[in-house]
Amino acid sequence: MAEFRFPRKHLLKFLKSKNSKEPSALYIHIPFCTSKCLYCDFFSQPSSDEEVVNKFIDALEKEFQAFADLMSFNNVETVYIGGGTPSHLSERQLEKLFSLLRKFLNINTVSEFSFEANPESLTEEKVDIAKDSGVTRISLGFQSLNDEVLERLGRVHNAKDCFRAASSVLDRNLSLNVDIIYAIEGEDVESLKRTLDAILKINPHSVSAYALTLKEGSMKALKPKSADCAYEDYKLICSALNSSGFEHYEVSNWARTGFRCRHNLKYWGRDDYLGLGPSAASLIDSLRFQNSSSLDEYNANNSVYEVEELTEEQAELEF
Repeated sequence: MAEFRFPRKHLLKFLKSKNSKEPSALYIHIPFCTSKCLYCDFFSQPSSDEEVVNKFIDALEKEFQAFADLMSFNNVETVYIGGGTPSHLSERQLEKLFSLLRKFLNINTVSEFSFEANPESLTEEKVDIAKDSGVTRISLGFQSLNDEVLERLGRVHNAKDCFRAASSVLDRNLSLNVDIIYAIEGEDVESLKRTLDAILKINPHSVSAYALTLKEGSMKALKPKSADCAYEDYKLICSALNSSGFEHYEVSNWARTGFRCRHNLKYWGRDDYLGLGPSAASLIDSLRFQNSSSLDEYNANNSVYEVEELTEEQAELEF
């Protein structure tokens, strides 16, 4: 596997020389949040500076245009806006972001359009903006419905925020996904059961459950359970969701019939996808490339991409 570091203009020349395919999936990374959660390993940073966010959206348009000059987005079937916390953006910034997407994409041909949100920052007005802009699916980061557990995780919302945000999504007939975290040392089985029971009463269309994992050097006050205890939590989640009619279609994902996350399945199926924004990863043909995790570089249009060129054998093994 050959590895390179390319500035954007050199990456685009390299992709052009390979006669690269058009992506069928598009990911956009929003690198802002209200505060950094203790366990988070994604590239993001707290920001309330409107100028910084606006510069990011302007830089995103430049990156979008650079790839649009090379390839068509006519075959894009799924769009996923993740982060960070996309719902951290103001209503005006969200309108600017969605307007930018419409400039390059025919939203009417996109079969699934996902938008990540946190309960404390998702207002009814933002849900309306998202729906009017073509969003079909909102993924809410609950993580837990136990306020003590949420505080331990460093979340800034509470269970009441979760119920309110979920209602705002379901009331507008959008597909709702709920994220939870398990295997948290200090959370007993009864607490996890209460979270699961409450989620089943909300009745989302899909649920994602991830075991707590921490990078080396993370806060020692937050620890994952042992592997055996984590497995017991996982079995409890599987039993609760499977017995309630959810299909267990991926290791960490369950869905009602017809509500699998098509975008994630494209990753699993190794379809071609393009990622835009700082730290966003892409796979086009045999090339995997990832934007540098630097907002300053990105906003200055000086991003450098880590590029891996896979051999045919490596691609087959990976598949």
